[in-house]
Amino acid sequence: MVAVIVKVAGLVALVAVLLHSYYGDRVAFLPSSSQKGTIDGPFGREAALLGALQKALRTRHPLPLFIGLGYNTNLDLVVDALEVVQALGVQPPQGPTEHPVISSATDLQETFGHYFKQGSAAERYVADVPLFERLDAQASAVYSTGGNAALMANRLAELGSEVFLGGPIGPRLAELLHPNIQHMGGEGTKDEVHLILEYPRGAQWGHLTAPRANRFIAVHDETNSQLLALEEFHAAMEPFEPDLIILAGLHLLEGQPDQVRRERVGAVRRAVEETDPEVDVHFELASISDEDLLLLVTTQLISHVDSLGLNEQELGALVQALGKMDSCNSECKVRVAELELSAFTSPTVHTVTDALKLVFQVLDHKDPQQRLLTRIHFHYLSFHVVAERRTTPTASARWRRWGSGAMSVVGGSLGATARACGDGRWDVSTADVEVRLQRETLPQAHHDERRTDVHIDPVEPVTMWEEGDAVYYLAPVLVCKRPTRTGWCTPFR
Repeated sequence: MVAVIVKVAGLVALVAVLLHSYYGDRVAFLPSSSQKGTIDGPFGREAALLGALQKALRTRHPLPLFIGLGYNTNLDLVVDALEVVQALGVQPPQGPTEHPVISSATDLQETFGHYFKQGSAAERYVADVPLFERLDAQASAVYSTGGNAALMANRLAELGSEVFLGGPIGPRLAELLHPNIQHMGGEGTKDEVHLILEYPRGAQWGHLTAPRANRFIAVHDETNSQLLALEEFHAAMEPFEPDLIILAGLHLLEGQPDQVRRERVGAVRRAVEETDPEVDVHFELASISDEDLLLLVTTQLISHVDSLGLNEQELGALVQALGKMDSCNSECKVRVAELELSAFTSPTVHTVTDALKLVFQVLDHKDPQQRLLTRIHFHYLSFHVVAERRTTPTASARWRRWGSGAMSVVGGSLGATARACGDGRWDVSTADVEVRLQRETLPQAHHDERRTDVHIDPVEPVTMWEEGDAVYYLAPVLVCKRPTRTGWCTPFR
């Protein structure tokens, strides 16, 4: 579970909100000059939604949270994607396809082309060392904090939490961390470097056009790719006594042989099992194209954490992995077949909620000694959904402890917009954003012999509905027309 967004309105279950939700009174958007603060101007829908979102987000005082974050930490070098591939002489492929590991310039050409064409974020391990060095040579020397764990750690420390960060932290990264962060690393620790290849919406690469702004991450990272910080991090958790542990970075195992993957995922599972059951555990998924690794992570870890965060691409891949599990019966396999991977490129709310229901169903288990996934925070360009299962009185009490799911999803929506448009500044104009969520009706199961449909309104700040033992909260996102960044701000997903 994600206990982090107390500052905004109750804690949330996903990294996107963890990174981008702030106190309600810090979110300061400005009307466009032509609109003059009314909802009757050319940006009336945007102004109406913004006002409703801000009204829904009540300010709360922060709780004294202690949060442990592992495992991926690094330095980021951000570069213009098209400048880099063109400098390397890489041409757009005729038939883009993805590769789980980049072992040649052809692999880079095809994999980057695949995600560029979709406008989807991706991260790949570059096994070809000379190729990675050529990529690195194109980058500037302006370093920034990188890695899900390190980025979240800085944000949470800024919001007043006490944070312990587990991952490789060398001298440059240490200088970029908030002073409230306790961390591993020391003399002799090397900073790992990841290359962030960014491109804007509408970018042209030969015959390919990017439908949205996004990024492709290239890494050759020996420390994070083997989760070498794992054991030291978890050993530090008992004396630190966290309220919440957030885990990320398992996608970097894609570059490892099967034996190493199984050993490291198994080590994470054992560490979670040995964690005090009163400490909530949230797992942030990332892009995993290798089906065997994703199935391993799903069966060994996702089914045994309290909370999960993921985006549309990751949700689509997870659904396909569920179809291979023993707990997926014949009815489940039919539902998996209906939820085609292509449906998650630009998913409807109906597709997303059907997929979330399936995740809860297939990953359900009856072992009272094990954690059970009871909360998912889905983040997409135009909307967020928080889904909470109320399977037991204990689960219900746990989510009440962390606050309102409605305010969590609103906090994620507002924070994503401010982060993408303002690069951390809060003076975003409504002229710079747009509503992209479409009106939609979700057919629901019978309740008391009546069928209750859910109507999605693009300018309604929160839509809430119940189905089975789960409660769903949806908030639209004001999409930045010209984002100043694509990394680490929900819309990248």
